[in-house]
Amino acid sequence: MNSVEPRKTIIIPVAAATRLHSARGEFFRSSIGAHAGGYAWPKKPGGSSAMRQEEEEVTYRFAFCLLYLFTLLLYARPNDLIPAMGTFPLAKIVAVIAPLAYVYARYKLGKPIINWTIEVKMVILMLFLAVLLTPIAASPGDSADALGEVFIKTVIIFILIIGLVNTRERLQAMIKLTTLCGTWLAVFAIKNYATGNFTLKGDRIEGLVGGMFGNPNDLAAALNMLIPLAVALALMNAGGARLLYAGCALLLFCGVLVTFSRAGFITLAAVSGVMLWKFGRGSRSSVALATFIAAVILFSVFSGAYRSRLGTIVDPNSDESGSAQQRIDLLKRGLSLSVRHPIIGLGMGNFHIYSIRERVAHNGYLETAAELGGIGLLAYLVVILAPLRGLTIIEMRTIKSRARGDLDAKHLSIGLQAVLIAYMINSFFLSIQYLWYLYYAAGFAVALRLIYAAEKAAQANKGKEAAPSRQLRVGNLWKSDSRKPAGNLWPAYRFLEPPHG
Repeated sequence: MNSVEPRKTIIIPVAAATRLHSARGEFFRSSIGAHAGGYAWPKKPGGSSAMRQEEEEVTYRFAFCLLYLFTLLLYARPNDLIPAMGTFPLAKIVAVIAPLAYVYARYKLGKPIINWTIEVKMVILMLFLAVLLTPIAASPGDSADALGEVFIKTVIIFILIIGLVNTRERLQAMIKLTTLCGTWLAVFAIKNYATGNFTLKGDRIEGLVGGMFGNPNDLAAALNMLIPLAVALALMNAGGARLLYAGCALLLFCGVLVTFSRAGFITLAAVSGVMLWKFGRGSRSSVALATFIAAVILFSVFSGAYRSRLGTIVDPNSDESGSAQQRIDLLKRGLSLSVRHPIIGLGMGNFHIYSIRERVAHNGYLETAAELGGIGLLAYLVVILAPLRGLTIIEMRTIKSRARGDLDAKHLSIGLQAVLIAYMINSFFLSIQYLWYLYYAAGFAVALRLIYAAEKAAQANKGKEAAPSRQLRVGNLWKSDSRKPAGNLWPAYRFLEPPHG
């Protein structure tokens, strides 16, 4: 017995320590997930579902980091800020490597390359129409430029967002990045206004960087679409983080005002109303009163030139610059071209040839209808409206819950609804239908819908092993899964099906 007792004394503590170490590891991982507001996927001892989930996270990591870096470069535009970089195409290099890394990850996991949601199908349809109409366009070169320089990149990034942003942590990381970058641009816009640095015709500021942030109207559109995200992040966090994102929302709000954009002001007012109605449930009266007082104070400090400019919204003939009158003429021309080309459009990027003084339509809906025909307009509308369907369902299903995960999902769904509404309004005044604005917002909305659907499917299948990933051949990489897409536009029951990608 004496020879046995020491062995028991040694073995029992080791086993207990092993179990304790494992438990501590599980607690540590769970704590990270809870702190990040993410969903803890159900784990089963000895099961393979958790292993597959971990394998997907590792496999996607490099491609997601490239997507994150591309988004940072899109907002920061280092070539504009650092003259020494010259024309070095860093963003283009990342934009080429990211899809390759994504395709490799999907192939390694045995998944189709594209997650065929209805939004992706409609974007692909717009791309197909643009390619089809290029040879018969009045200027095939302009169509090729619009495709190669803008829209194809947008489509690729849209697909990457839906495929790679597959957890709440990743979705929140992308939203935080875009919000903080937009706030940085708003700060410089406010600084230019405060110092009187009016570089656009001597009476309006320009953005710090070019691209979709250079023109003050485009900058106002971008900042308007980030305000709801900043408000959602403020509500999802506490303490210093809440103050940070509340400050971001305020700076973005002021950034829109100093652009002197009439479309930006209209959008800001509408989005403020949406956020007041949806975020302010239970205290709408007090929030409305505070908002009204703040609006009166802000309007009182506006310059006389800004108040006069806003007055042209209701009285276009009072615009001495002629801008408002020209917008009306462009709307009439856009409507005429849309009616005359209902099936075979003018071709992407060709509206200016048939326009007044080579101007764009300053209306995304009419310009899309004129260039891509009625089918293209329908596809464009579905890309905007379909995500709102899923976001509304998420809001309704989480509206009475007090669980942390449901509260975060509710705030994100409301914030992204407001973002899409901001885009819908901006599209009445700007030709931004092929740019990044919509496709980042819609991509985030679809990602949230699929993440939420996956969470509910995992909860419903708790204790059951998921079917193993099927291996795909190269020829099948473009095929969709046999299941219907989760969260489709209609009917609602598809919303709860697990995502297939």
